[in-house]
This record gives sequence, structure tokens and C-alpha cells, in this order.
Amino acid sequence: MANKNSNSNSNIMFLMIAILIIVVGIVLLVVFSGNGEDKENSLYERTVKAKQLSKDTKNNPTNKKDNAKVQIIEFGDFKCPACKAFETNYMDQIEKDYIDKGKVEYRFVNAPFHGDGSELGAASAHAVYKIAPEQYWNFHRALFKAQPDDHDAQSDDEWLTQKVVKKTVDSLEVDKAKKDKILQLIENRNSESYKQMKNDADLTNKYDVEITPTIVVDGKVLSDPMDYEKVTKAIDEAVEKKNK
Repeated sequence: MANKNSNSNSNIMFLMIAILIIVVGIVLLVVFSGNGEDKENSLYERTVKAKQLSKDTKNNPTNKKDNAKVQIIEFGDFKCPACKAFETNYMDQIEKDYIDKGKVEYRFVNAPFHGDGSELGAASAHAVYKIAPEQYWNFHRALFKAQPDDHDAQSDDEWLTQKVVKKTVDSLEVDKAKKDKILQLIENRNSESYKQMKNDADLTNKYDVEITPTIVVDGKVLSDPMDYEKVTKAIDEAVEKKNK
């Protein structure tokens, strides 16, 4: 009888352990499957303090109409191919559908990840914004347009040079005196424009920006800025929230 009871107890214990393993397995499967789905479908990677970011970027180039309630901030690099793609493929439509209608304002922060050329581009942009702010977005677009289509995202090839910058400044519809002032700021690495470029670099570190473009909509960092449907969905959600 002792052996029979021992065997029965062992069988019961084995059955309980087996059931426990199955239950744990099912729970883990549900949890990890759910997390994967949430991550895949999520519009956002993380959040930052929207009011603080807005305050930190108040002197950065801003495109807005009327009293826009939603703020989009891009951390970008004039040497970044993905940033050029975002500018070329999406910005005209964003401007038409959201900025021109007074729904959002758009700011650009330089994330100079690609060496001296990135720093030069950033400082040049700040110089134009300081001397001829009405021409800034023309300069911004022209500098991206100057980026070679075969530019390697992983290289630091020096296509963005003083020569390219000067040519772009010369194309602006401003008088010679303003062009000269812009070029003076660009040529002086101790100028206010270079200080603003360095401040942008500091903001890139402060907000843990590791890739460009990084797009932030009212403090929410988009998980996939190259998916336009997700970009517009995030903007629409922010606009709807602010209009409630």
C-alpha cells in the first residue's frame, strides 16, 4: 500500500507540474504576441516633454500660419538621405494639408551626425534664418535638393561644401548686402550661427535622438517617420485632441 500511495502522489504531482507548465506557456505566448502586435502597430516610439522641447526650440526655424495648436519638430540633417526623402516626398503635402490651414506649426532642429558638412549646413541654415528669415525655407529645400541622389547614408562624403552653400545663398531672392552678411556668418566659426548649430547638437543629445529624421508630434516621437500613413495619422490624432 505504501508504494501504491507513493506512486499515486507522484502521478498527481507530475500532472500538476505539467498543467502549470502548459498554463505558463499559454500566458507567455499571449503576452509576447500582444507586445509584438502593439509594437508593430504603435505610432509612437516614446514621448518627451512637449512644453520643454517647444521652449528649447523657440529660436529654431518655424513654419506656421495663424495660431496653430499642434507642433511638429523634426530633428534632421542636410546630409541625411532619409531626411531628403522625407522633405522631397512628404513636406509639400504636409504644408498644404496642415501648415497652410493653420492646423500645425513645423520646426527644424539640426542633428549634425555626418561631420563637418552637416555642421556647415546647419550653421548656414541658421545664418539665413537670422538675416533673411523669409527666405529660410527656400534655402532649406535647395540645400536638400543639392544632396546627390546616390549619396551613401553611411558615408561622410563631402558634397556639402562652402562652394555649394555659397551657390545656394546666391540663389536666394535677397539683396547683395544680406547675402554678404549671411556668408560672413557662415565663414566665421565663432559666429552666432555656429553657436546655434552647437545648441542644436546639444538638443539632439538632450532628447536622445539617434537617427534622422526623428519626427516629434506634440511630444510624441514617431516610430516610423518614413511611413506617410502613420505620419498623417499621428498628426490627425494630435489635431483632433487639441480641437476637443
